[in-house]
Amino acid sequence: MELLYNKIISVVEEESLCLEEFLELLVSQQKYLVENDLENLKDGVARQQEIISRVKALEKKRAQLVARYSETEDVNPSDITISCLARKAGGQIADKLLELQNSLLSLHERIEKARRKNEFLIENSMKYIDGTIRLIAESGTQKKGYLKSDKQESPILSRTV
Repeated sequence: MELLYNKIISVVEEESLCLEEFLELLVSQQKYLVENDLENLKDGVARQQEIISRVKALEKKRAQLVARYSETEDVNPSDITISCLARKAGGQIADKLLELQNSLLSLHERIEKARRKNEFLIENSMKYIDGTIRLIAESGTQKKGYLKSDKQESPILSRTV
């Protein structure tokens, strides 16, 4: 049974490392969003997709290990949590599982906070772009009194000094 616990711990540790890397990418995206660095932003999104794929594979592996554990303990796999595993394992394994649980909870909280901040930056950027486009569109439709003809011209191109 200890071997199974250690395999689960190993998978959860790897998931935790992936989530830390994901968080770092989210934080770096904030800088890229502010600086309008589209190339690095695009690269970051591609790396995020890779991490998401790795995490999904790890989740599948963890689910398989939990299913094996549930067979030996005669428990429904959906009822098994890290806390449940820690209670059953005891000792150093329990300590490690609880440490990982706290780490995962903290990571999820920090990821959500970074995601919300990125969402805010993106929304503000979109509002700024929308406002700029609207100003440009409105300035092209206004008649200027100093134009010689009644046809509308771009105020930027028609001004004389």
